[in-house]
Amino acid sequence: MSGSQNHNEDKLLQELIAREEQKIRESGAGGLSPERIAAVKSRLGAEKEQILSEFAKVSPLSVKAKPRSRLWLPLSAAAAVTIAVGVVFLLGRPKDIALEVDYTSGSANKAEATLSTGTKSVAMSRLGDFAVIVVGQNARLQLQQAKEKSGAADITVAHQQGFAFFSVAKGKSMFSVSTPHGAVNVTGTGFAVESSADGMSVQVLQGSVAVRSSEAAAKPVTITAGQKIRLLPKAQQYEAIALSDAESTRLKLYSQLAALAGQSGFQAAADAIVAEIGNAENSAVNLKPGSAPKLTLAEIRAKYGKVSRVNLKNGKSYTGFFQLKGAQMEIITPSGTIRVPTAELQDVQDM
Repeated sequence: MSGSQNHNEDKLLQELIAREEQKIRESGAGGLSPERIAAVKSRLGAEKEQILSEFAKVSPLSVKAKPRSRLWLPLSAAAAVTIAVGVVFLLGRPKDIALEVDYTSGSANKAEATLSTGTKSVAMSRLGDFAVIVVGQNARLQLQQAKEKSGAADITVAHQQGFAFFSVAKGKSMFSVSTPHGAVNVTGTGFAVESSADGMSVQVLQGSVAVRSSEAAAKPVTITAGQKIRLLPKAQQYEAIALSDAESTRLKLYSQLAALAGQSGFQAAADAIVAEIGNAENSAVNLKPGSAPKLTLAEIRAKYGKVSRVNLKNGKSYTGFFQLKGAQMEIITPSGTIRVPTAELQDVQDM
């Protein structure tokens, strides 16, 4: 290949990457990752022959019957970029990616781009070759955008409630998950999101994700394999902590189930994994739909405004936020929520 052809293809590649990076900047997802660049280069390599063929058809400068003079090279380089990029985007018009349900256990409902599950239910769906989503019980999510273009995808999922595990193919898509409390951006990983009215939890099994609270002043935080993060309503500061053994086990089971997507005859294997998931979820400490997450004392103080030591007449003491609810007293502690009769209260000491 001549030096001029290399130059033309280098300019074409630069133009493709520039367009991809502009798309990412406009989406607010940050800079172009090495994986995304590799994906663009891969597409260029796969489509190069077709691009050059189309260029040969439309360019008045590429006439095979006559030997080429070096005088046309500068003009041809500019024309090659313009025409070939047009060919790439003509050949790669966006296509919708369907949400295909491969497996259900219990009750699940798919209505257009929305997938929901009932109690003790699991559903597994695919988004082409780009991602697998396994939805746990009492969960609901909506596919807001799923477009494929030139071998890459742009996918956005609105996670409305419950637990969902996402297995995203590396280097093939821009993938994001949003909840009322924040958003997660990934390029390829295995992670889970759990959401309720009380907050949002993100847990990572493989790769890394960028998590950002919905609060305008909040900064994104990157969490890696073996870590999790919890976002409370109106949280502006948050940090990653290690997954518990029970949480890691739970994620691995969901990952095993996701690995079955697209295969044939996996019903029995999937049923066995779902049974194990049910056992694991009984011991995992996670945000449960409709209930508050377990919090540290610092998180309790930030959320409720103060922390107190509550002493009972029987000699027991609890530290956390307390409130009287008629004949019952509710104490929110790092170990969970305690409810005791108000008549048992000895005294309260603010801390």
